[in-house]
Amino acid sequence: MTTRGRNAHPTRLDQRGIRGEDGNSLPRSGDGVGWTEPALPRTTATIRAPLTRPQLPLMRQRPLSPHLQAYRLPGTALLSISHRISGVVLTVGTVLGSVLLLALAFDQNAFEQLRDAIATPIGRGALWLWLYAFLFHLCHGVRHLLWDIGWGFERERMQRYVILELVGSVLLLFVVFVTSQILT
Repeated sequence: MTTRGRNAHPTRLDQRGIRGEDGNSLPRSGDGVGWTEPALPRTTATIRAPLTRPQLPLMRQRPLSPHLQAYRLPGTALLSISHRISGVVLTVGTVLGSVLLLALAFDQNAFEQLRDAIATPIGRGALWLWLYAFLFHLCHGVRHLLWDIGWGFERERMQRYVILELVGSVLLLFVVFVTSQILT
């Protein structure tokens, strides 16, 4: 296989099959047509070996782009995503708590309306969700503190921490629930 000039592309495989060196049939990098590689620098020309027949079916079986549905994420990745989601829940809950405090400071009627809204089942569920997000975020933060001191990077410990983190946050939520029932 030869290349022509400085900007010539070697023969490559795209969605329509192998294309030759006739000039217009090769998709350029970034034009969104078929399978392409990043553009080569103008100062270099490379010669790539042609694809062999056994490689062709393997390339057609691969997904065009990775999707979350195609992979089984490890527990630590799922907890990392959950940690970010719990951070968003904490932020929204903190903003709503600030609105409640502002209503208390400036308008008694607005405060009573917000308090009545929180007393509904949906409001109570939102409070318990916010509290669980806080406790989960706390447990995940403890694990990160352990990582900061260099402890717990082994695969077995990481999987154990996933379970401990989830169980710990649920147990803390249970303790808070029992304590709230005793105090009321």
